[in-house]
Amino acid sequence: MKSYLIVFSLFILSGSLFAQSTAEERMRAAERRMEEAQARMDAKIREMDQKMNSRNSNPGSSFDDSGFSSPNDDDDFGSGFGSNMDDMKRRMDEHRARMDAEIEAEKRNSPFANIDPNAPFVASSGSTRVQLRILKDGQPVSNCDIIVQINGQEIGRGTSAYSGYVDIYTDNLSSHSIDVYGRKPGYTFTMKGIITLDGNLYADVDSKSKISR
Repeated sequence: MKSYLIVFSLFILSGSLFAQSTAEERMRAAERRMEEAQARMDAKIREMDQKMNSRNSNPGSSFDDSGFSSPNDDDDFGSGFGSNMDDMKRRMDEHRARMDAEIEAEKRNSPFANIDPNAPFVASSGSTRVQLRILKDGQPVSNCDIIVQINGQEIGRGTSAYSGYVDIYTDNLSSHSIDVYGRKPGYTFTMKGIITLDGNLYADVDSKSKISR
């Protein structure tokens, strides 16, 4: 019977770790796609600037998409390369607007939204200790106020030390799947639905998989 319970527990834990890993990989992939799109747009803008500079130095001709001069045809220039750039800029602006809206929504829904940043942040107490290490791009984040929730209910809070570690004491640890919210001057993050404590009630919380401000 004990062997069965151990195997079952390991199966559940491995499933949770796989789900966490998959979610983080999706977020990192989305960030990479955005960076690649930004790089393509920057390259297009540089190319357009070069063509415009060449065009201004030779007012009697324009440049087609191949980069070679052609008889003056403003409509062709504007509806070709220019319209593509306008469309790319529009889509990038829309994407940035969506990302900004998501970040602002996270801030509004954060438990810190109704906490005065100048008020003392008092650590919780309890008989169960949860230990987290707060990181950003793999580096420890110190003096970061942390609130931990389960199913939308706060179970504890604390402030990270110089090494990034923070102990959260609680009497309400009903699950190993937790949501973590962090705040320090100039930096906030939300890690919701992707942090799972191990058997020692420990987890690394690295916000590199989230856009944070």
